[in-house]
Amino acid sequence: MIEWQNGWLQQCDDFSSFPTKLEQLSQVVKFTSPLAGSKLRLVLSNLYGTTDLVFDCITVSKQADFQAGKRQTLRYQERIRIPKGKKVYLDPCQLTLTPGETFYVWMQANQMQSYADYVVTYAPKLINGTYARRAAYLPKLRSDYQKRKAWFCLEQFLVWTKEEAQVVEITGDSLAEMGMVAEPLFEKLLAAPQAYSFANTAISGSRLLKGAPENPPLFRTYGQSLLKREAGKNFQADITLISIGENDLLLPALAGEEVPSLAQLQAGFRQLQRPNVWFTTLPKVEKQAGITAIQMTKIEKLRQELNTWLLTQPNVIDGAALLLDPKTQVPKVEYSFGDGLHINLLGGQVLAQAWYQAFTH
Repeated sequence: MIEWQNGWLQQCDDFSSFPTKLEQLSQVVKFTSPLAGSKLRLVLSNLYGTTDLVFDCITVSKQADFQAGKRQTLRYQERIRIPKGKKVYLDPCQLTLTPGETFYVWMQANQMQSYADYVVTYAPKLINGTYARRAAYLPKLRSDYQKRKAWFCLEQFLVWTKEEAQVVEITGDSLAEMGMVAEPLFEKLLAAPQAYSFANTAISGSRLLKGAPENPPLFRTYGQSLLKREAGKNFQADITLISIGENDLLLPALAGEEVPSLAQLQAGFRQLQRPNVWFTTLPKVEKQAGITAIQMTKIEKLRQELNTWLLTQPNVIDGAALLLDPKTQVPKVEYSFGDGLHINLLGGQVLAQAWYQAFTH
């Protein structure tokens, strides 16, 4: 049966505490379609904004220069308004897509607006985005893996297709959101055309048990706890891969909170366990600014205890061990993003391979 199916969901983060105010906006987003279909539908979000948002022109093209673009509409109007607190599904667009094919979206706004629905990736091969402050300017996408690529409001596309693909979701914290694991994993899944579609619902800074600290404002962008987000999720994934727990250990030391106990963390993980949900052990991190050596020693002890328990549970890969040098038991330099906390693409490929083997065999 032909129907609308998710192609890619890259969920917006709540940046209402840290909005971006621009006199004009021009942004370009690149997507890769895992599905074949004859029509496309874009989904725009203004869940976190305090006012309606208006885009004067939204264009879709298979060419990055937009020489042969198709204007998008909402209820047949080219000037598109997203009410505050809402999402909108644009009108269907005739666009033939094949698995692995890329397309581009150019969104322009000519008026002063504040944007609070924020999308980010670091890995640019399959999904990418950038923005500029002049509506008439067409910004160029970056191809490096070091800098953040960000855009606003555009979080999903749907494909009109007869294929019944499984939705593979990666969620949790920055290890998932940055795309260093998602990109190589989704590339592997693209080798089975039309078998899978993709969702990345991770939030940098996210915790398993507690929502974001109130201060400073940047901390508030870390969002609700994963437990709360999962309870309120409005779509179903067929396979979910979760990276979570690191911030439950680190953030309390920075926010003046109490570190959760091992029993509390175990209870949280148990609430998320399902036959189709997969976890990873928590990677070892280096000392972080603002956290004392004594605090780091306690954090490391709790991390090891939690990992020991996780390895007794179903559907867990030992990602922490895969990223360590077996002789020195410290994280491999070649897998480091450079900040002592995150992994780069090489490290992501290691975790992606382990997860891929786990849920496909």
